[in-house]
Amino acid sequence: KVVDKYNTNLLLIICFMFYFVDSLIWSFTNISSRYIMIILVNLIASITGPFFSLTLFKKKYDIIPESDRSLYDGFYTAIIAGIIAVAPLIGNALKDYIQVNIQPFGLFEVPQFQLIFLVTNVLLFILILFNLKKTIKLFKEAKKQKADDGDV
Repeated sequence: KVVDKYNTNLLLIICFMFYFVDSLIWSFTNISSRYIMIILVNLIASITGPFFSLTLFKKKYDIIPESDRSLYDGFYTAIIAGIIAVAPLIGNALKDYIQVNIQPFGLFEVPQFQLIFLVTNVLLFILILFNLKKTIKLFKEAKKQKADDGDV
């Protein structure tokens, strides 16, 4: 219902914020805090994953013309499959580089794991900041829509 009621751009930004928090928790998960952090991360991920999938599904079908839907959907799926195939290779190369060149320090007891999540966080933060003006506008529109719905 939430996905149908609110602007999908706003919901995607909210998903990115949830992913940011999730990745931030992973980046500060060390050996001593791993049990509580893993539970917390999985709770957030269990909400964010389906929420993101539903929002993206709706956004995709709002944009794709109905007449060429299967062509666009196939192209979209091929791009996602390519990203899913390449991303682990990049992550593994980055992990190996960090493991060889950076020793554990401070909170970073497992730097090859934690620093990859920090890189992810930086990229998500840039994405969120890049869309901040648009996000504020969308939050205001959603708040106004909620107020208008309450008046009816």
